Amino acid sequence: MGIGQRPALPAPPLYASKVKQTAPLASRPRNLPAPAMPDSTKQAFDWRNAVDQTYDEVSQQLLDYLPQLLGALALFLCGWAIAYVLRLLTRKLVQGLNSVFRKVAKGDGEERKRIKESYSLIISGLVFWSVLIFFVAASANLLGWSMFSIWLDSIVGFLPSLVTGLLIILAGYLISNAARSAISGAAARSSIPRAAALPRLVQTVIIFATVIIGAEQMGLNVHFLTNIVVVTSGILLAGAALAFALGGQTLVANTLGARHLNQHCQIGDQVVIGERKGEIVEVTRTAIILDTAEGKLVVPAKFFDEQATLVTSEGFQAKSAASQDE
Repeated sequence: MGIGQRPALPAPPLYASKVKQTAPLASRPRNLPAPAMPDSTKQAFDWRNAVDQTYDEVSQQLLDYLPQLLGALALFLCGWAIAYVLRLLTRKLVQGLNSVFRKVAKGDGEERKRIKESYSLIISGLVFWSVLIFFVAASANLLGWSMFSIWLDSIVGFLPSLVTGLLIILAGYLISNAARSAISGAAARSSIPRAAALPRLVQTVIIFATVIIGAEQMGLNVHFLTNIVVVTSGILLAGAALAFALGGQTLVANTLGARHLNQHCQIGDQVVIGERKGEIVEVTRTAIILDTAEGKLVVPAKFFDEQATLVTSEGFQAKSAASQDE
Protein backbone atom coordinates (compact mmCIF):
# COMPACT_ATOMS: atom_id res chain seq x y z
CA MET A 1 0.00 0.00 0.00
CA GLY A 2 1.52 3.30 -1.04
CA ILE A 3 1.94 6.53 0.80
CA GLY A 4 -1.25 8.67 0.90
CA GLN A 5 -3.69 5.83 0.18
CA ARG A 6 -6.38 4.74 2.62
CA PRO A 7 -6.69 1.14 3.54
CA ALA A 8 -9.58 -0.75 1.88
CA LEU A 9 -12.63 -1.39 4.04
CA PRO A 10 -13.86 -4.91 4.50
CA ALA A 11 -16.89 -6.07 2.45
CA PRO A 12 -20.29 -6.04 4.27
CA PRO A 13 -21.75 -9.33 5.20
CA LEU A 14 -24.26 -10.92 2.81
CA TYR A 15 -27.16 -10.97 5.28
CA ALA A 16 -27.07 -7.19 5.84
CA SER A 17 -29.22 -6.40 2.78
CA LYS A 18 -31.69 -8.98 3.87
CA VAL A 19 -31.93 -7.42 7.30
CA LYS A 20 -32.52 -3.98 5.85
CA GLN A 21 -35.28 -5.32 3.59
CA THR A 22 -37.07 -7.18 6.34
CA ALA A 23 -36.70 -4.46 8.93
CA PRO A 24 -40.04 -2.69 8.12
CA LEU A 25 -41.89 -5.97 8.56
CA ALA A 26 -40.26 -6.52 11.88
CA SER A 27 -41.29 -3.01 13.02
CA ARG A 28 -45.07 -3.72 12.56
CA PRO A 29 -47.05 -4.54 15.72
CA ARG A 30 -48.15 -8.15 15.79
CA ASN A 31 -51.52 -7.67 17.75
CA LEU A 32 -53.19 -5.04 15.36
CA PRO A 33 -57.03 -5.75 14.97
CA ALA A 34 -58.53 -6.49 11.53
CA PRO A 35 -60.69 -3.83 9.77
CA ALA A 36 -64.40 -3.74 10.89
CA MET A 37 -66.93 -5.63 8.66
CA PRO A 38 -70.63 -4.53 8.23
CA ASP A 39 -73.07 -5.97 10.80
CA SER A 40 -75.42 -7.95 8.57
CA THR A 41 -77.34 -9.36 11.54
CA LYS A 42 -78.46 -5.91 12.75
CA GLN A 43 -79.57 -4.85 9.26
CA ALA A 44 -81.49 -8.11 8.81
CA PHE A 45 -83.56 -7.54 11.93
CA ASP A 46 -84.37 -3.82 11.41
CA TRP A 47 -87.65 -4.69 9.60
CA ARG A 48 -88.98 -6.27 12.76
CA ASN A 49 -88.62 -3.00 14.58
CA ALA A 50 -90.40 -1.18 11.72
CA VAL A 51 -93.28 -3.66 11.81
CA ASP A 52 -93.58 -3.40 15.56
CA GLN A 53 -93.58 0.38 15.41
CA THR A 54 -96.22 0.42 12.66
CA TYR A 55 -98.40 -2.02 14.58
CA ASP A 56 -98.21 0.12 17.67
CA GLU A 57 -99.15 3.25 15.74
CA VAL A 58 -102.09 1.58 13.99
CA SER A 59 -103.33 0.07 17.23
CA GLN A 60 -103.19 3.44 18.93
CA GLN A 61 -105.06 5.10 16.06
CA LEU A 62 -107.73 2.40 16.14
CA LEU A 63 -108.14 2.82 19.86
CA ASP A 64 -108.48 6.57 19.43
CA TYR A 65 -110.89 6.10 16.49
CA LEU A 66 -112.96 3.33 18.08
CA PRO A 67 -115.52 5.58 19.89
CA GLN A 68 -116.32 7.45 16.66
CA LEU A 69 -116.56 4.16 14.75
CA LEU A 70 -118.93 2.65 17.30
CA GLY A 71 -121.01 5.82 17.35
CA ALA A 72 -121.29 5.87 13.56
CA LEU A 73 -122.25 2.19 13.52
CA ALA A 74 -124.91 2.76 16.18
CA LEU A 75 -126.25 5.75 14.25
CA PHE A 76 -126.41 3.72 11.04
CA LEU A 77 -128.26 0.85 12.73
CA CYS A 78 -130.69 3.31 14.31
CA GLY A 79 -131.32 4.90 10.92
CA TRP A 80 -131.86 1.51 9.32
CA ALA A 81 -134.44 0.61 11.98
CA ILE A 82 -136.27 3.93 11.54
CA ALA A 83 -136.23 3.55 7.75
CA TYR A 84 -137.61 0.01 8.02
CA VAL A 85 -140.46 1.12 10.30
CA LEU A 86 -141.31 4.07 8.04
CA ARG A 87 -141.35 1.76 5.03
CA LEU A 88 -143.91 -0.48 6.72
CA LEU A 89 -146.04 2.50 7.77
CA THR A 90 -145.92 3.97 4.27
CA ARG A 91 -146.95 0.67 2.72
CA LYS A 92 -149.88 0.39 5.15
CA LEU A 93 -150.92 3.97 4.39
CA VAL A 94 -150.85 3.45 0.64
CA GLN A 95 -152.77 0.20 0.95
CA GLY A 96 -155.37 2.02 3.04
CA LEU A 97 -155.74 4.66 0.35
CA ASN A 98 -156.08 1.88 -2.21
CA SER A 99 -158.94 0.36 -0.22
CA VAL A 100 -160.68 3.74 -0.11
CA PHE A 101 -160.37 4.22 -3.85
CA ARG A 102 -161.44 0.62 -4.39
CA LYS A 103 -164.73 1.43 -2.67
CA VAL A 104 -165.19 4.43 -4.94
CA ALA A 105 -164.48 2.41 -8.06
CA LYS A 106 -167.15 -0.05 -9.10
CA GLY A 107 -164.71 -2.58 -10.40
CA ASP A 108 -160.95 -2.99 -10.41
CA GLY A 109 -159.33 -5.21 -12.95
CA GLU A 110 -156.39 -7.43 -12.23
CA GLU A 111 -154.07 -5.07 -14.07
CA ARG A 112 -155.08 -2.06 -11.98
CA LYS A 113 -154.58 -4.06 -8.76
CA ARG A 114 -151.11 -5.01 -9.91
CA ILE A 115 -150.31 -1.38 -10.71
CA LYS A 116 -151.46 -0.25 -7.26
CA GLU A 117 -149.32 -2.89 -5.55
CA SER A 118 -146.30 -1.86 -7.62
CA TYR A 119 -146.53 1.84 -6.83
CA SER A 120 -147.08 1.08 -3.13
CA LEU A 121 -143.79 -0.84 -3.17
CA ILE A 122 -142.09 1.99 -5.04
CA ILE A 123 -143.26 4.63 -2.57
CA SER A 124 -142.31 2.59 0.49
CA GLY A 125 -138.89 1.82 -1.01
CA LEU A 126 -138.35 5.49 -1.75
CA VAL A 127 -139.10 6.42 1.86
CA PHE A 128 -136.78 3.68 3.14
CA TRP A 129 -133.79 4.70 1.04
CA SER A 130 -134.30 8.41 1.67
CA VAL A 131 -134.17 7.94 5.44
CA LEU A 132 -131.26 5.50 5.19
CA ILE A 133 -129.19 7.86 3.02
CA PHE A 134 -129.80 10.64 5.54
CA PHE A 135 -128.41 8.53 8.39
CA VAL A 136 -125.50 7.32 6.26
CA ALA A 137 -124.59 10.96 5.66
CA ALA A 138 -124.80 11.64 9.39
CA SER A 139 -122.54 8.65 10.10
CA ALA A 140 -120.01 9.85 7.52
CA ASN A 141 -119.94 13.29 9.12
CA LEU A 142 -119.37 11.68 12.50
CA LEU A 143 -116.42 9.70 11.15
CA GLY A 144 -114.98 12.75 9.44
CA TRP A 145 -115.04 11.35 5.90
CA SER A 146 -114.99 14.65 4.09
CA MET A 147 -115.26 13.47 0.47
CA PHE A 148 -118.00 10.97 1.22
CA SER A 149 -119.85 13.39 3.48
CA ILE A 150 -119.78 16.19 0.89
CA TRP A 151 -121.25 13.87 -1.73
CA LEU A 152 -123.93 12.65 0.66
CA ASP A 153 -124.67 16.19 1.82
CA SER A 154 -125.47 17.15 -1.77
CA ILE A 155 -127.80 14.16 -2.04
CA VAL A 156 -129.44 14.91 1.30
CA GLY A 157 -129.87 18.54 0.28
CA PHE A 158 -131.69 17.39 -2.85
CA LEU A 159 -133.89 14.89 -0.99
CA PRO A 160 -136.57 17.37 0.25
CA SER A 161 -137.22 18.66 -3.26
CA LEU A 162 -137.18 15.13 -4.63
CA VAL A 163 -139.58 13.80 -2.02
CA THR A 164 -141.90 16.79 -2.41
CA GLY A 165 -142.03 16.40 -6.18
CA LEU A 166 -142.69 12.67 -5.92
CA LEU A 167 -145.43 13.25 -3.35
CA ILE A 168 -147.07 15.75 -5.70
CA ILE A 169 -146.94 13.22 -8.53
CA LEU A 170 -148.32 10.53 -6.22
CA ALA A 171 -151.16 12.78 -5.07
CA GLY A 172 -151.96 13.58 -8.69
CA TYR A 173 -152.02 9.90 -9.55
CA LEU A 174 -154.36 9.09 -6.67
CA ILE A 175 -156.63 12.03 -7.50
CA SER A 176 -156.68 11.00 -11.16
CA ASN A 177 -157.73 7.47 -10.17
CA ALA A 178 -160.52 8.85 -7.99
CA ALA A 179 -161.68 11.21 -10.75
CA ARG A 180 -161.60 8.41 -13.31
CA SER A 181 -163.64 6.12 -11.08
CA ALA A 182 -166.19 8.83 -10.30
CA ILE A 183 -166.59 9.89 -13.93
CA SER A 184 -166.85 6.26 -15.07
CA GLY A 185 -169.65 5.63 -12.59
CA ALA A 186 -171.50 8.80 -13.56
CA ALA A 187 -171.14 8.07 -17.26
CA ALA A 188 -172.38 4.51 -16.79
CA ARG A 189 -175.47 5.74 -14.93
CA SER A 190 -176.25 8.46 -17.48
CA SER A 191 -175.69 6.22 -20.53
CA ILE A 192 -173.67 8.87 -22.33
CA PRO A 193 -172.46 7.65 -25.73
CA ARG A 194 -168.71 7.26 -26.08
CA ALA A 195 -168.24 7.96 -22.38
CA ALA A 196 -165.45 5.41 -22.00
CA ALA A 197 -162.82 7.82 -23.35
CA LEU A 198 -163.79 10.69 -21.03
CA PRO A 199 -162.51 9.17 -17.73
CA ARG A 200 -159.18 8.22 -19.30
CA LEU A 201 -158.85 11.72 -20.78
CA VAL A 202 -159.47 13.35 -17.40
CA GLN A 203 -156.97 11.01 -15.72
CA THR A 204 -154.32 11.75 -18.35
CA VAL A 205 -154.76 15.51 -17.99
CA ILE A 206 -154.48 15.37 -14.18
CA ILE A 207 -151.41 13.13 -14.25
CA PHE A 208 -149.69 15.27 -16.85
CA ALA A 209 -150.34 18.46 -14.87
CA THR A 210 -149.05 16.95 -11.63
CA VAL A 211 -145.96 15.54 -13.34
CA ILE A 212 -145.11 19.02 -14.64
CA ILE A 213 -145.61 20.55 -11.19
CA GLY A 214 -143.62 17.79 -9.49
CA ALA A 215 -140.72 18.04 -11.94
CA GLU A 216 -140.57 21.79 -11.43
CA GLN A 217 -140.55 21.24 -7.66
CA MET A 218 -137.59 18.89 -8.07
CA GLY A 219 -135.65 21.68 -9.73
CA LEU A 220 -135.88 20.38 -13.28
CA ASN A 221 -136.17 22.91 -16.05
CA VAL A 222 -139.58 22.24 -17.55
CA HIS A 223 -140.15 25.63 -19.14
CA PHE A 224 -139.42 24.26 -22.59
CA LEU A 225 -141.89 21.43 -22.05
CA THR A 226 -144.41 23.87 -20.61
CA ASN A 227 -144.07 26.10 -23.65
CA ILE A 228 -144.61 23.11 -25.93
CA VAL A 229 -147.72 22.14 -23.98
CA VAL A 230 -149.08 25.69 -24.08
CA VAL A 231 -148.49 26.02 -27.82
CA THR A 232 -149.97 22.58 -28.51
CA SER A 233 -152.99 23.31 -26.32
CA GLY A 234 -153.50 26.64 -28.07
CA ILE A 235 -153.39 24.98 -31.47
CA LEU A 236 -155.82 22.27 -30.38
CA LEU A 237 -158.20 24.78 -28.82
CA ALA A 238 -158.04 26.99 -31.90
CA GLY A 239 -158.75 23.99 -34.12
CA ALA A 240 -161.62 22.91 -31.88
CA ALA A 241 -163.05 26.44 -31.89
CA LEU A 242 -162.78 26.61 -35.67
CA ALA A 243 -164.40 23.21 -36.08
CA PHE A 244 -167.15 24.18 -33.66
CA ALA A 245 -167.70 27.44 -35.50
CA LEU A 246 -167.88 25.75 -38.88
CA GLY A 247 -170.02 22.89 -37.59
CA GLY A 248 -172.28 25.10 -35.49
CA GLN A 249 -172.82 27.72 -38.15
CA THR A 250 -176.03 26.09 -39.34
CA LEU A 251 -177.24 25.57 -35.77
CA VAL A 252 -176.66 29.20 -34.88
CA ALA A 253 -178.40 30.37 -38.06
CA ASN A 254 -181.45 28.18 -37.36
CA THR A 255 -181.60 29.36 -33.74
CA LEU A 256 -181.54 33.02 -34.74
CA GLY A 257 -184.12 32.40 -37.49
CA ALA A 258 -186.51 30.73 -35.01
CA ARG A 259 -186.18 33.66 -32.62
CA HIS A 260 -186.90 36.20 -35.36
CA LEU A 261 -189.87 34.15 -36.54
CA ASN A 262 -191.42 34.21 -33.07
CA GLN A 263 -191.17 37.99 -33.09
CA HIS A 264 -193.06 38.41 -36.39
CA CYS A 265 -195.35 35.38 -36.65
CA GLN A 266 -197.60 33.28 -34.49
CA ILE A 267 -199.20 29.89 -34.58
CA GLY A 268 -201.88 29.65 -37.30
CA ASP A 269 -200.37 32.19 -39.71
CA GLN A 270 -200.09 31.28 -43.34
CA VAL A 271 -196.56 31.80 -44.58
CA VAL A 272 -194.80 31.44 -47.87
CA ILE A 273 -191.07 30.84 -47.47
CA GLY A 274 -189.52 30.55 -50.89
CA GLU A 275 -191.47 27.82 -52.66
CA ARG A 276 -192.85 26.41 -49.43
CA LYS A 277 -196.34 27.40 -48.32
CA GLY A 278 -198.30 26.31 -45.31
CA GLU A 279 -199.74 27.12 -41.94
CA ILE A 280 -197.47 27.43 -38.94
CA VAL A 281 -198.38 24.76 -36.40
CA GLU A 282 -195.21 24.78 -34.29
CA VAL A 283 -191.94 26.69 -33.95
CA THR A 284 -189.05 24.85 -32.34
CA ARG A 285 -185.65 26.25 -31.46
CA THR A 286 -184.23 25.48 -34.88
CA ALA A 287 -187.13 24.70 -37.23
CA ILE A 288 -190.60 25.73 -38.40
CA ILE A 289 -193.29 23.08 -38.78
CA LEU A 290 -195.82 23.90 -41.48
CA ASP A 291 -199.13 22.20 -42.21
CA THR A 292 -199.35 21.84 -45.97
CA ALA A 293 -201.65 20.03 -48.35
CA GLU A 294 -199.13 17.20 -48.60
CA GLY A 295 -198.68 16.97 -44.80
CA LYS A 296 -196.43 18.43 -42.14
CA LEU A 297 -193.30 20.09 -43.47
CA VAL A 298 -190.27 20.84 -41.29
CA VAL A 299 -188.43 23.88 -42.61
CA PRO A 300 -185.10 25.05 -41.15
CA ALA A 301 -185.67 28.38 -39.40
CA LYS A 302 -182.68 29.99 -41.11
CA PHE A 303 -184.74 30.32 -44.31
CA PHE A 304 -186.86 32.95 -42.55
CA ASP A 305 -183.79 35.22 -42.50
CA GLU A 306 -182.26 34.15 -45.78
CA GLN A 307 -185.34 34.33 -48.02
CA ALA A 308 -188.32 36.63 -48.43
CA THR A 309 -191.26 35.40 -46.36
CA LEU A 310 -194.93 36.21 -46.93
CA VAL A 311 -197.07 36.12 -43.81
CA THR A 312 -200.88 36.08 -43.83
CA SER A 313 -203.46 35.38 -41.12
CA GLU A 314 -206.00 33.56 -43.30
CA GLY A 315 -205.58 30.26 -41.63
CA PHE A 316 -205.92 31.72 -38.16
CA GLN A 317 -209.00 33.78 -39.15
CA ALA A 318 -210.64 30.82 -40.85
CA LYS A 319 -210.16 28.68 -37.78
CA SER A 320 -211.57 31.44 -35.59
CA ALA A 321 -214.68 31.77 -37.79
CA ALA A 322 -215.21 28.04 -37.85
CA SER A 323 -215.00 27.88 -34.09
CA GLN A 324 -217.53 30.69 -33.75
CA ASP A 325 -220.02 28.96 -36.12
CA GLU A 326 -219.82 25.82 -34.06
